[in-house]
Amino acid sequence: MSGKYSLEPVRVSRIETKYRRIVTPTLPTPRVIKLIRELEKHEPRSMFGQVPIGIKRTYGINVEDLDGNVFLDATSGVLVTNIGHSHEAVAEAVKEQLKWFHFAYCFPYEKRLELVKKLIEITPENLDCVFLLTTGSEAVEAAIKNARRYGIETGGPEKRVIISFKGAFHGRTMGAQMAGGIEPLKSWIGYQDPGLIQVEFPNCYHCWKGRDEYSNCVDDCVDLVKAKFEELEGRVVGVLSETYQGRGAIFPPDGYYQKIAEICRENDALLILDEVQAGFGRTGKLFAFEHYNVSPNLLCIGKGVTSSLPLSALIGESRVMNYFEPGSMTSTHGANPVCVAAALASINEILKDDMWIVRNAAETGRFLGDRLMKLKEKYEEVGNVTGRGMVYGIEMVKDRETKEPHADLAFQTVLEAYHRGVLLFAPIGAGHNILKINPPLIMGKEAAEELAYIIDEAIGAALERISG
Repeated sequence: MSGKYSLEPVRVSRIETKYRRIVTPTLPTPRVIKLIRELEKHEPRSMFGQVPIGIKRTYGINVEDLDGNVFLDATSGVLVTNIGHSHEAVAEAVKEQLKWFHFAYCFPYEKRLELVKKLIEITPENLDCVFLLTTGSEAVEAAIKNARRYGIETGGPEKRVIISFKGAFHGRTMGAQMAGGIEPLKSWIGYQDPGLIQVEFPNCYHCWKGRDEYSNCVDDCVDLVKAKFEELEGRVVGVLSETYQGRGAIFPPDGYYQKIAEICRENDALLILDEVQAGFGRTGKLFAFEHYNVSPNLLCIGKGVTSSLPLSALIGESRVMNYFEPGSMTSTHGANPVCVAAALASINEILKDDMWIVRNAAETGRFLGDRLMKLKEKYEEVGNVTGRGMVYGIEMVKDRETKEPHADLAFQTVLEAYHRGVLLFAPIGAGHNILKINPPLIMGKEAAEELAYIIDEAIGAALERISG
């Protein structure tokens, strides 16, 4: 059952709540079916993995389709719209910038300076250099490039190995996928850069040592990294990691990142953190590394920095990022003035009123998490629920002992939620069996309650459909 969602229309019930509205007798609607079939003629099939919705407009925590159906959004686009969809402050900032100029390449302008200073202001003191880019993948590629150049310049031509983690996702470009730890995504490349190596991440539900649960064993995972440093004898220039693994909102045990940071310091290596998904309030902190009391040497950001338009950045230490000659490291659309305006507006909203949006992500996130955790008690097929703030992963299994992925159940649950006016991603993870729950950070408890209720209902309906 897992794979592409059917365009065959299904009869659905009429819904009218404060947060959802379904007014058409079927989903998908004829207009949406026509739109998708036309797109399929001209785009690669990789573009068609989500539930069949055609978007007319978005606002706050809602997505409205072409026919007036309103969905409660649990995707934030793709963890982008942290301050809510189509925020007025972002729209006004973009509108104002469009009056003046739309493109600048790397020629200086004042708002670029304003954004660079703002990013330095809100990140740790050691980070004093900003390279503005477009996508998260581009930021990760820039981190790899700068780290390796730093290593070669300070430690010789062999100091260019970067350790990353199995199960990690850092983007879809070649370097980012080589640094990532999801093997099927690398099959098109045909080879692996020997200077990009992966070790096990501390995923306690799928413990690489076969333990059933966490038992103060964080050092076992730390030792894997330490062993690579010892084996490679001065050739490691950095450790690259997401601050939580995006494939399932997998957070490491307490103390893990502090020990990895210590290993990096002892070996003149860089701690490189990928906060493209996690940054700007998603986990209930402005940046997820704040949970761990560590400070990176290089930091990748994107997505929620604008809550809208494409902008990313590598933020780091100037001692690391100043080895490339003038003009030799730029990006065509990096620091695009329209995107910069959006970023400034979004960041200012996040920082406003003592960061109420971030505090809401923490508080409503705990409330939502408590509701989602109850699904594990109710359904034997819910093997694990993980997360923090406004990002959760619900892992579906056929058997709790074997933890065999239940991709069909996850796939059908997303479809049942769609039929009930809740928008979820298609299942993620190596087994395509994890539901990712990440609504806009402005969602309140009432809406979170409704979201959790519909997910519960969708799981029950999916189980009935599969078994019946």
